[in-house]
Order: sequence, then structure tokens, then C-alpha cells
Amino acid sequence: MRAHRVVHRVVHRVVMTLALSGACCLAAPVYADVSTTLQFFGSVQPDLTFEKSDPRIVSDSKSRDDAIARATAEAAADIGTGELKARATGQKFLSGESEIAARAVARAMDTLTIDGPGADAIPVSFQMAVDGDLFVPAAANGTGQAVALVQGVLGIVGASEFATLQWRRAYDAGGAVVTDSLTGLGDWLGAAPVAGTTNHFDLLLQYDADIVPGTPFDFESELRAIVGMRGPIGSDAISDFGNTAKFTIILPQSYTFTSQSGLFLAGPVPEPQTWALLGVGLLGVGMYAKRRKQGAGSA
Repeated sequence: MRAHRVVHRVVHRVVMTLALSGACCLAAPVYADVSTTLQFFGSVQPDLTFEKSDPRIVSDSKSRDDAIARATAEAAADIGTGELKARATGQKFLSGESEIAARAVARAMDTLTIDGPGADAIPVSFQMAVDGDLFVPAAANGTGQAVALVQGVLGIVGASEFATLQWRRAYDAGGAVVTDSLTGLGDWLGAAPVAGTTNHFDLLLQYDADIVPGTPFDFESELRAIVGMRGPIGSDAISDFGNTAKFTIILPQSYTFTSQSGLFLAGPVPEPQTWALLGVGLLGVGMYAKRRKQGAGSA
């Protein structure tokens, strides 16, 4: 029992370290931002970390695959389409080796201003639809724990909603499951997780606020996928929310918004072939207009 409590504290420390280390980095107006981290506590291998920001689209991935462990962390953010992606996986190959933790974080932030016919505060809803998979095996070899979770942040800086969906399993010395918990914390609308029913989840995070038109405010959104494990050979966990979380803003009729970046929910970036077709089209229009002008002059 004492060993079980020690394992629980260690895995909890690993997961909470990764979870909280992302929360301190929210500060507007960073437009698109991702960070990926692989940590192997007690191992001679150094931590693999990355963090990057960009005005529009940014992505990153980290991976490790050797005799000790296999782990990945992948994140992507596109402020123009409102898409956030995060995926973390981990698997141990040696019992008793270092704890493993992987974290992928995708953020999109901007400074927005509501425009419309009135001057009084209006109701505004921010939503982020998320779907993906949490997986923790039903059996492993040896005492230990594995955990997989997804976290979301959405709303206005300083007053946003935060939610977590976490699956945790602990194993006895024979590798059998002794605790199995699937918990949802925060404002996941319509989410009623039940242990053992499915690995796939469709979640909705919503934040409602009254905002005065013409007054700038800082929007924030974040998606985190985190896994952690310690102890048994073969223990593994997956938090795969790379399918795409999509955020949006819902305004009353006749109201619109502008963004400091000019990119917020502006739509997808055209593919190179799209730019080429657009160029050909504009060239054709220009030549047609020139011929019409010449024809009019000769008449």
C-alpha cells in the first residue's frame, strides 16, 4: 500500500508538472503558439523541449524510440481557421526505469474588438469543439500507473473556462488493474464520460461573456494533450486530439469583430495552385479590360 501511494504521488507530480507549466505561458497577444515536451525523469537522457510562436500557423513534433521507451508529442495551431491539434503518446519497455511524460500544447490568441450598432454590452459566446481519443491499457506487467488527459482553455484572458478529461489506471504487482478512473472537470458541455465505454470523446468547451462594442479584449484558447507513466513493462498511454479542435465566436445579429492580427478566423491559407489560378484569372481580366479599352479608342 505504501509503494502504491509513492507511485501515485510520482505520476501525479509528473502530470501536474506538465499541466501547470503550460498554464503560466498564456499572455496576449501571441497569435499561434505551440510547445512540445518529452520528459524522462531519472533517465540520463535530457528532456526534449520546443516552443515556437508565429502570426498564423505553427506546428512541431518531438519523438523518442529506443530500448527504454517510445514517446511522441505533436502540436499545431492555425489562428486563421480556428484549428488546434495536440497528440501525446508514451510506452515503456523497461520496468522500473525512469518515469515518462509527454506534453503537446497548441494555443491561439488575439486581441479582438466587437463592432455593431449599439454601445451597450452584448452577449458573446466562445466555443471550442474537441474530439479525440484517450487510451490507457487494461493490463500491464508490474506495479505502476499510467494516465492520459486532454485539457482545454477558452475565453478571455483572466476570465476563461478551463476543463480537463483524464483517464488514470493503477496496476498491482501482477499487472492487474486495481484502480480505474475517468474524470471530467470543468465546463465540458455535453460530456458525460463513463469508464470502460469507449476511447473516443466528443467534447465542447464554452465561455459566455458580456462585452462592450468598441472595447478591445484579449481572446485565448489552448489545447493540451498529456500522458505520463511509471513502473510496469509495456505500460503505455495515448492522448490523441490531433483530429482538430475548432474554436469559434458567436455574436448577436448585426455585430461583427475585428482582430489585431487581421488573421483571426479569416479562413484557410490558399494552396499554391490556388494562388496560381488566381494569378491567371487576374491576368486574363487585365488583358480583357485592355482590349476593350483599345477597341473603344479605335472606334
